[in-house]
Amino acid sequence: MLCVTSTYAQKLTGIVKIQHETESPYLRGASITIRYGEKELKTQTDEKGRFIADLEDSSGQVYIDVLQDGYEVVNSEALVLNPAQAAEGTVYIFLAKTGEYAKQVQRYYSLAQQLVSRGMADTNLNRAYVPAERKRILEVVYREIGPISKRLARIERSQLSEMAQTAMEALEKADLSTALAALDDQKMADALKNSLQGTVRGEVYDAEAIELAREQSIFNYLLKARLSILNLNPKSAEAYYTRAVYEDQQSFDKMAEFSHFLLADEQLDKAGALCKKLASLTQNEWQDFVLNCMLAQMQLKQGQQNEAIKRLKHNYKAYFGMKVKLPAPYEDHLSWTFRELGKQYALHQQPDSALEVWKDATLLLEKATREFPQRYQNELAAHLKDLVELYQAQNMYKEALESCKRFNALYEGEKNSSLDAFRQYYLAQKLIADNYLYFGFADSARSLYLELEKMADQAAISDQERVGLLLELAKIHEQLFEPIKELVYLNKAEKLLSNVSIVHKEALQAILLMHKGVVFTRQYKLGMGQEYFLRFKQLADTAGLARALVSAGLEKMAENQLASRNYVALQASIKQLIPNENETALTKYARIPMGQNLLNLKAELYVAQNKFEKALEVLHILSTAYPESGDNLSFEQRQAMLRTFVNILRCSVRLGKWEEAQQALRQADILIDQYQPTTGLYIDWLNARTLFALYKGDYEKAKSWAYETIQKISAQQKEDPDILRGELLEASFYHIEALMRLDEYNAALAQLAAAQECWEGLYKDNPKVFIPEQAMIASLWADFYVYAQDYGKAEEQLFLSIDLLEEMNEKENSHFLVQLIEQYHQLAHLYVITQNREECLEALKKADQYNARFAGSSLLDQNQLLSYYWALARGMLKWGEYDIALDRLHVIAQIVEGLAEKEPAKYNQQLAEIYAYMAWCSLMQGEQVHAEAYIDASLVHETSDPAVEVKRAHVLLAVGRSAEAKKTYQYLLRQKIDGKSARDVCIDDFKAMEKVGIDQSLIKKAMNYLQ
Repeated sequence: MLCVTSTYAQKLTGIVKIQHETESPYLRGASITIRYGEKELKTQTDEKGRFIADLEDSSGQVYIDVLQDGYEVVNSEALVLNPAQAAEGTVYIFLAKTGEYAKQVQRYYSLAQQLVSRGMADTNLNRAYVPAERKRILEVVYREIGPISKRLARIERSQLSEMAQTAMEALEKADLSTALAALDDQKMADALKNSLQGTVRGEVYDAEAIELAREQSIFNYLLKARLSILNLNPKSAEAYYTRAVYEDQQSFDKMAEFSHFLLADEQLDKAGALCKKLASLTQNEWQDFVLNCMLAQMQLKQGQQNEAIKRLKHNYKAYFGMKVKLPAPYEDHLSWTFRELGKQYALHQQPDSALEVWKDATLLLEKATREFPQRYQNELAAHLKDLVELYQAQNMYKEALESCKRFNALYEGEKNSSLDAFRQYYLAQKLIADNYLYFGFADSARSLYLELEKMADQAAISDQERVGLLLELAKIHEQLFEPIKELVYLNKAEKLLSNVSIVHKEALQAILLMHKGVVFTRQYKLGMGQEYFLRFKQLADTAGLARALVSAGLEKMAENQLASRNYVALQASIKQLIPNENETALTKYARIPMGQNLLNLKAELYVAQNKFEKALEVLHILSTAYPESGDNLSFEQRQAMLRTFVNILRCSVRLGKWEEAQQALRQADILIDQYQPTTGLYIDWLNARTLFALYKGDYEKAKSWAYETIQKISAQQKEDPDILRGELLEASFYHIEALMRLDEYNAALAQLAAAQECWEGLYKDNPKVFIPEQAMIASLWADFYVYAQDYGKAEEQLFLSIDLLEEMNEKENSHFLVQLIEQYHQLAHLYVITQNREECLEALKKADQYNARFAGSSLLDQNQLLSYYWALARGMLKWGEYDIALDRLHVIAQIVEGLAEKEPAKYNQQLAEIYAYMAWCSLMQGEQVHAEAYIDASLVHETSDPAVEVKRAHVLLAVGRSAEAKKTYQYLLRQKIDGKSARDVCIDDFKAMEKVGIDQSLIKKAMNYLQ
């Protein structure tokens, strides 16, 4: 609203006034500096606020600086004039007291939010539009609230028409309907008609008065367009903007405001046509900047990234060479330019270029802020906020925190000087808290967020910001694994959200539903969690939520599906989120936080399907995508990294890949030591390392680790008994197994009773989900009944376990084959003990049938397998089932050879025994070549067991190595085996040899050696 009277190349006249001042409006003694070409003139305003400067003829721009202590220019676009402007009539420069304009902007911004919230609650709006259109309108309105607030704050009342003044008075009372009614369409049309006819209220006025009347009548339409936006009526706004621009086709400012609105309304064709007209009106550097910015926005929306980036680069360089500040309504273009250029560099995998641009911008803005704090301080703050986000995206925690502190330092000293300063200080503190939360410093974040909660009223934050703050407090407790406290803040947010009308309400509701689904999943109330996720999905399907939010919700829902063993739904969710599963696509997903979580889920689904090799393929892609150190990773990425190595540990153990398992354990240990994991993930790591100890046969360590896990879970459950129940059951199973291996049956029995109680609680809250755990408990009870020699009850429990697993196996597409095989082995073992040959063979047959359905005997617990197979092999040998015994001995040999690679001395005698019995079985089946090969393998290993020497002697004799056989038989004359002489044991074997048709002469020869 600066007006300068000039006969260009003669005199330049301006009048400086104080905005909204009626008694003494003119500012005397203000310093005026006028620059044009290479020349500079200095003057001051007189008692009428007037300054006059004699200029020599020039065709270039004229720049004006106005300085007065305690004041700032409101309409800064008037400080640069082109020749045409300098030659036209009288205009004014308006100043306001320092900080007053910012207060006015904030006041209008709060008023605008209030009006929009009221309009959202209006049932007429809800009836007039479908939800998707209503959401689109609200997005347009909220994009325009900021610029409209700045434009309203710049209005000088003395230059308004009477109807516009009446409208503004009503607006300030939050009476939007009266404000709109004051700008009656017919009255506005009449006023415009009169100004065109050169009359005002029927009287003929001079040219200057008529020009003012015409400007006022056009501004009426402009004001009504702005008010229509606040009334959630963008169609009407477009009509009034169209009329205003039509009546003043030479006004860059009016046309730029209309173009900005059309871009916000996604009317790209109309915006493009208007920008072409704008190009013909652009005559100075700030107008060129604004036009380039709008064209870049339009090109990005149209997918023309390269052209947009060129414009952004141009604006980036041009801004710091500009001699005037961007007018207030266009300040957002500046921060958008920096942010978008940095974003485009980042999207094009040029983070270094993005950081270089933003670092340069930071230095230049800091220098400008030191020189002109009122002009640049808020711009610097907005830029630093964007810089923090870029640092976070590059996982540069220290740099992000440093930028947060620089933002905070701008306002900390003056936070109590004004509402705007305190609000900026509040935003700076929140930025620091957000940074703490992003990088996983939950305790620091919690302290700061609690302070922010206390500061909320003084900072006059909106209802939307309050809901966001409550959700962030809930997220902190999610990181701290405190579901009850998390639920407190979620319920507060839900209550507030139900009582307010705000933009993006559906998005906040979706976030709330997602968080509640996570809470109930963690509390093992899986059905309740599923209900919240289904509500989330319904909202996502109808409300058109942002793609990133929908993906985040589906990923959390997939966690619930995994815990609920809903593997079909889980497979569908993963397919929806990762449609392309080739290695290149998976590698791409492995580099982003959500992708890392999804690939871990995919691997865990493979584990549930007993596809451990497949799981490892996915996990290896993940592990190679992580950096060597987690220092520069976000909290979510560090958790995903630890989860990956825990999953690798579990898979490697199940596949007997001990070196890989050991390496994964080391990596997980390092991450645990350096970074604070969530409690749930920490417990998962404890259980995984216990599993590792069990499979390695280190039962003392497994017992100790399992007990430690149980104690840590019990401590967590004091505040919330529902959490970690599944993990507690897993730890209990490991503890029981370790205790039983160490023959500590009484302690194991007490732990089994506790496990039974834990399972009953889980089953009550989640019917039909924890059936495999019920089968496991039945299997453990069977072990105890065998120990107590109550074989009937043992058989009963094993039948129960097998029935449960077979039912689950049919429903879940063979996901429980491993457990079934183990149960049939255990049943066969029981029948060996009870001498039930036929039942034992039938159980083995069933185990073999299931084992044949996947190449998976290596997936079974190797120590358990050794125990069962030795018992079965001995039973089969006793019953003369040499082919079955040999088959089991083959598996035993593979397992023990693998174990012996690192500890050969420990397994020396076992291998001697295994190969001796394999040789014996081959001999009894008439396969002497194989028998000799196996006996040679046995002789490589030393043994002190006479029973092994018995089998060696028989085979050596049969394959024609009489001297070695004689020596062994003679050694056996002095030995006993289980209280029986070795000679008598040999005689029993000779009877078995006769039955299979071995040459009698060999048996007589052996008897001679035993004399």
